[in-house]
Amino acid sequence: MNILFVLPYVPSRIRIRPFNFIKELSERHNVYVVCQSDSSETGLDEEIKKYAKDICVIKQSKFKGYLQALLAVLTPIPGGMAFCMSRKMKNAIGYTMENMIFDVVHLEHLRAVSFLPKNIQAPVLFDDVDCLTDLFMQMAKIKKNPFAKITNFVEAVKLRFYEPKTVKRFRKTIITSVREKRKLKSFNENLVIDVIGNGVDSEYFKPAGRHKYPHRIVFNGKMSYAPNANAVIWFASNVFPLIKERVSDAEFVIVGSKPSSAVKALAKTEGITVTGFVEDLRPYLDESSVAVVPMRIAVGVQNKLLEDLAMGLPVVTTSISSPGQNVPGVFVADSPKEMADTICELFEDDTLRKEEGAAAREFVKEKCSWSAMTNKLETIYGKLTGKDK
Repeated sequence: MNILFVLPYVPSRIRIRPFNFIKELSERHNVYVVCQSDSSETGLDEEIKKYAKDICVIKQSKFKGYLQALLAVLTPIPGGMAFCMSRKMKNAIGYTMENMIFDVVHLEHLRAVSFLPKNIQAPVLFDDVDCLTDLFMQMAKIKKNPFAKITNFVEAVKLRFYEPKTVKRFRKTIITSVREKRKLKSFNENLVIDVIGNGVDSEYFKPAGRHKYPHRIVFNGKMSYAPNANAVIWFASNVFPLIKERVSDAEFVIVGSKPSSAVKALAKTEGITVTGFVEDLRPYLDESSVAVVPMRIAVGVQNKLLEDLAMGLPVVTTSISSPGQNVPGVFVADSPKEMADTICELFEDDTLRKEEGAAAREFVKEKCSWSAMTNKLETIYGKLTGKDK
């Protein structure tokens, strides 16, 4: 098949869902990509070029995006969608489709919907990824700043109407988890949605036998993403001090690109390191003893958690970001004391830590492969195009 991916960002090891779908699909199909990127992102498209037949990256300045979002304040259009609107993207997709016949168009994220030209002929699969309405409602509840609270609430209200209406437009929609599907269907029970979760590349993410620091805790994730920033600030403020009282040489390493000033400020605390962008996060995971995913706002699948498990790390997480029951290596703790107690227990029990880490890696290798997820995707492509596998 000829498959066209349309995205509001560049597929990469940061944007792992489209990256790995394209990587897997390229073994059997011709995959083309048209995507948007802000002017600060450079070099992110190099690795995806190995798998895509062709990739067209349309740059859009953040200034233009913020201006469009500002102008949309008094309209029904959510700010995130207005931010990405681009005639250049629409023209690029139109030009691509005039010069190539595609069996299916894979449209990822609500922010990309405005890119599609009118009267598109090829069947479209819409990947909503996560329920954005739920995400912004959670953020509105947890924000303390009144302006931020109101801004997120208004965005959630707009999305409450925009998101289900958009999903209804497409014959086929996929999303990352059953929880996200239930949230969307609670807005409109007639929506038809299939679940395809995220996987993990267990050959890329695997232990390399580096020296482990026995009392090092790691968090990895894109730090410009507000829920990630919220999580590490909460952990550093409420949990880490309890751990330091019991384990004086405990370390907390925060690995991820574009940390906010509030996250950078955490590095002033003894034992906390904020790396910013790193070329390869695997050494940081391999050298740590415990990973944390202390999310207080969460939607969809926590990719960071799957990567941690693939690296053989036990993970301490909150209920909202837990992958469910009976997943080896995952320890759920919601209060600061529970989380600190669990981490200290893992520090003290080397056997438990190693056994749980090894079992976690075997679990994700068997249950969470990208090839299995891509097979499900191809089945849906087949139903959509009439070329059932």
